[in-house]
Amino acid sequence: MQRRKFSTTTGSALSILFAGCLGGTDVPDNENGGENAVEERIKTCEEQYIQDEVVTRADETIDDTLQPAVVDSESRGDGEFVELRTEFGVTRQADDAPDEHIDYLVTAYYLVSDDIVYRTEGDEPEGDPRDGITIDC
Repeated sequence: MQRRKFSTTTGSALSILFAGCLGGTDVPDNENGGENAVEERIKTCEEQYIQDEVVTRADETIDDTLQPAVVDSESRGDGEFVELRTEFGVTRQADDAPDEHIDYLVTAYYLVSDDIVYRTEGDEPEGDPRDGITIDC
């Protein structure tokens, strides 16, 4: 019985000791793999663009929270290039029929250059990304 009490007490003490060590460990931010301010800005721009320009019908409501995901990000000589993919659902209300659910997948490419933000949608943009539209965001 003394042996069980000792092992239980020792196990508890070691658990507390290791938990304290693990809890106090600071994990540095991933500077290269984490999102930067440009990516966060572009995600916000994309959410607003989808609400204003993609889902435009009065009888449609976005079902989910919009969560654009960064697929690729690259610093270039002419600015920061970011590829986003946003998946979401929309409910289209009908008066004389059941509501309809529509799934969207929007792929967009942004080039943030100095004070101008360019947006291209669809397949991989060909040529100069500045051929897309300019967005104020």
